[in-house]
Amino acid sequence: MVVSVLGDGSGNSKDEWVSFWADDLAEGHAVSYRAWNSNTGDYGDAERLSQIGTAIEIYNGSRAGETAIEAGASLGDLQPESPDLVVLNLGHSESASEMTEGLDGLWSTISADHEDARGLVILQNPASGDVAEEQDTRIDLLRSWASDNQLPTLDVHRAFNEAPDPLSTYLFDGSYPNESGSRLWADTVTAALSS
Repeated sequence: MVVSVLGDGSGNSKDEWVSFWADDLAEGHAVSYRAWNSNTGDYGDAERLSQIGTAIEIYNGSRAGETAIEAGASLGDLQPESPDLVVLNLGHSESASEMTEGLDGLWSTISADHEDARGLVILQNPASGDVAEEQDTRIDLLRSWASDNQLPTLDVHRAFNEAPDPLSTYLFDGSYPNESGSRLWADTVTAALSS
């Protein structure tokens, strides 16, 4: 199984959710993990996380500041293999006014290039302070867009809101998750996709 993660800076580092999720999957699958290298403009060498179980190859195409429009313009590089599952993890870097159009173009290209690929839309974490309302607006737009395109969603936003500790515990700048938030995010994804 080939998984393509198209996302922003909430999932592009080793201490963020995509890498944590890959480690979780490796407990029962033969996981090969590749992360996008912004310095070289391509994927690094595959990291073999385990050798036992069904093979899963993860291409983590998350890039800091990424928007749907930018991901769509780089699909040939971001998806070197035809994916079975495309995880859309976009929102933090999006302009609400351009978000729907960008997602339309991105998913249209993916569907044309990989007609058998399934999609999954991540509803990202809430924010606090001055950016809270804007982030909630983006999440509402994502939810509506996913529904209009008959794509399932994975509600990380709700998981953060229902977490036992204050939201600030999980964010390092009021917007992006810290390591604890990334662990919560990965746990949410792992639990949802394991059920």
